[in-house]
Amino acid sequence: MGSNPAKKPPEHAPTSVIAHRDGTYSSVIHWDTESYGVAEAALNARMRPRKVTFTDPDTPGGDEATRDTRTIGQRRLDALTSIMRDSLRADTGDTSGVDTTVLVTIPLEALLSGVGTATLFGVDAPISARTARRMACDAKIIPVVLDGNSQPLDLGTARRLFSPTQRQAMAVRDGGCVWPGCDEPPSRCQSAHVTPWASGGPTDIRNGVLLCPFHHRRFDLDGWDLDTDPATGTRYLIPPAWVDARRTPRRISPNSLAA
Repeated sequence: MGSNPAKKPPEHAPTSVIAHRDGTYSSVIHWDTESYGVAEAALNARMRPRKVTFTDPDTPGGDEATRDTRTIGQRRLDALTSIMRDSLRADTGDTSGVDTTVLVTIPLEALLSGVGTATLFGVDAPISARTARRMACDAKIIPVVLDGNSQPLDLGTARRLFSPTQRQAMAVRDGGCVWPGCDEPPSRCQSAHVTPWASGGPTDIRNGVLLCPFHHRRFDLDGWDLDTDPATGTRYLIPPAWVDARRTPRRISPNSLAA
């Protein structure tokens, strides 16, 4: 008997999603040529290398502590997530009639302490409380705070979020992600609180900074801090001790837009 030739995947076949026990997911997408070409061009545009480099004279040759250590696969995933975040911001739901807001349920104690887990509405696997607090910086991702009986106490409001005017002011000041070596523009950055909102940090531009999602994760999860010289207004990123035992400040230099 002759073997049957392998069948080509049907055009626009649905995406296969596999849920793993560790809370991660794998997706297998069967692309047609046109769709793959568009997707590849969009991903490559998000992953493009910096065209203009600003060198900090205090750290000649670059700084290992601020080097991007992501693999190509991790960078592609972050680029794809960034494109999807842009889609969420742009879609008000007025045309399709479907609300694109993401809801995150989290216990009050976990919100305040950053210890514990939260749940993305419609997704079974939990996320960490610290991840939920970081996600709350996006206007389309709203935390639903629960009491001890899992009853909603509060729905995140605009007081937690930076206003469009504040974001514009930070865009002029920061010019995009402030992390040394990162060239993500303001439109792809999150307005992050230096002192977390849940810990009493005010929602004002002095306590705000623009960070891309990847460096926002590093800032929060790796234990970085940000300090400002009151005399000059110069800002510095302070690494955690496990990255730099001396915690040497990294000066935040003006990037292309601010310059």
